[in-house]
Amino acid sequence: MHPRWHHTQKVSITKYIDGKQQEPETQAFPYEGWGYQFEAEHVMQCMEEGWMESDIVPLDFSLDLCATLDAIRERIGLRY
Repeated sequence: MHPRWHHTQKVSITKYIDGKQQEPETQAFPYEGWGYQFEAEHVMQCMEEGWMESDIVPLDFSLDLCATLDAIRERIGLRY
C-alpha cells in the first residue's frame, strides 16, 4: 500500500511467478474527502426527508456505541 495506508488512493501488487518478480500492478481507488462526507450526506438526506432517525444507523446503535466508548474510557482512565 502506498503512503498514508489508512487513506491511500492506490495499491500496488507485485506477483511472483516461478520465483521471478513481475512488474507491480497498481490499482487506483480515488476518493473524495476523508470519509465523513458520506455521513454528512446521509444526515442531510434524513433532514430533507423529515426523518427523525437514520434507516442505516438507528438511534439505538448510536446510544450503544456511546455507552461502549464511555465504558472503555472509564476503564482505562481517559478523561477529556
